[in-house]
Amino acid sequence: MSDENVNERQEDEKEKAEAPEPDFFTQFMFGRQLPVHSEKTSEKNKQDEQSDYQKIFEQVDDIVTKLSELKPIIKEIKPFVNQIKKLFKN
Repeated sequence: MSDENVNERQEDEKEKAEAPEPDFFTQFMFGRQLPVHSEKTSEKNKQDEQSDYQKIFEQVDDIVTKLSELKPIIKEIKPFVNQIKKLFKN
């Protein structure tokens, strides 16, 4: 693990230790409260989202490129597929 991950984990543990546990009634009425994330966590999430979008766009680009390469083959196969469809249609 990197030093940043270790430091973040230690900070999260400190925050959990400092936060008081709500009493039974509060948990029953309002549910468990999610911990408040620091700015570092939100910045890291934004970077992860941006990298996810970048990966998605790269994959879509790859798919479009492959389809354009396969287009001539699909044109050659189309008459055969049409003949098979006619056989099953009758």
